[in-house]
Amino acid sequence: MACKREYHLSSRLKRILQIIKDFRRIVTAREVVAKAGLTPIGISQSLNALKDRGYIQLLGGEGGDKRWRIIKK
Repeated sequence: MACKREYHLSSRLKRILQIIKDFRRIVTAREVVAKAGLTPIGISQSLNALKDRGYIQLLGGEGGDKRWRIIKK
C-alpha cells in the first residue's frame, strides 16, 4: 500500500493556499496575484508548486486566466 507523502509548505505557499481558500470558489491566477500583491511569475511558480504537492488543481485557461481549485483541505 502506497503511503501519501506529506510536504512541508513554506510560509509563502501557506499564504497563497489560504488566499485561495478565502475565495471559497474557483479562482484565477490573476485574482491570486491581486490579492497577494506578488509578481505574476512568483504566483505562477507557487501555484504550480501547490499543484505538484496535491493541494490545488488546474482546471484550464492560459496565463492569468488559468483557473484553480482546492483539492486538499
